[in-house]
Amino acid sequence: MFAPELVMTEQTEPSVTDEPSATYPPSPTPDTSTPAHTIDPGDIPEDLSPSKVNDVQLTGQLVEADGLEGLAVDGTCEVTYKFESENGENDNGALIRWYRALTKDGEYTEIDGSTGSPYTIKEELGGYYVKAGVSVLTDKDTVTEEIFTDPIQVKYRLAFYDDFDYTATSGEDPAFIEHGWTSDKSIRVLGSPTVYCARVPENITVEDGLLKITTRKEHLDKYNELDYEGKSHTWTTGSIWTTEAYGPYGVYEASYKLTEATGLNQSFGAW
Repeated sequence: MFAPELVMTEQTEPSVTDEPSATYPPSPTPDTSTPAHTIDPGDIPEDLSPSKVNDVQLTGQLVEADGLEGLAVDGTCEVTYKFESENGENDNGALIRWYRALTKDGEYTEIDGSTGSPYTIKEELGGYYVKAGVSVLTDKDTVTEEIFTDPIQVKYRLAFYDDFDYTATSGEDPAFIEHGWTSDKSIRVLGSPTVYCARVPENITVEDGLLKITTRKEHLDKYNELDYEGKSHTWTTGSIWTTEAYGPYGVYEASYKLTEATGLNQSFGAW
């Protein structure tokens, strides 16, 4: 069963100069964080709030693998944060600003026209380090100090992304196909003693934000034509791949859960 997202990115060489060239990174939302509900910069009061904003993080279509962290051109980022109230103040909306710099510890300038969350990384940000700042407007007509996310470099380009936010009843469901997937229909001969297993689209479903691949102890007569050298399949399962090929190099990430059972051929990979 695959959990919410699959990200594939193509990497280009970032050019960190006065005018960086285009280049790309999913991330889990902290359990108690607040998705940013943005407000207009013109509504910001002058009085500073004693309340605090903390645990400000970037989530969305970004690469998080150790040593490969990065943002992606055409990838969408969102900001989450935690609001720590003082004097009974309540969160009345957040101002999200986005900033860029040529180096991680360099001087950051605000990106024109970039307030709000979510935010899509634009071509001209390739090679830059990007961070977001969060200020919360309270119901006491005060505003918190601006707190920033960790900066992340834009060094990839988003090539493919699926968070499975739709419903599909099989691997041949038009919704599944439209999202760029192909479902296998073949036989596999595995193990010792030998097991004959049919990979069929009926064992692929998408619901509740999850891609589910189900393995069953069964024989389906409709797939007798797949049987190998007269040996009938005794199991069915599913297998999928992206319809389009990506690469020849890049970063491939998926969040998924394997079944806790022996004898299953469970894998995620590229070829």
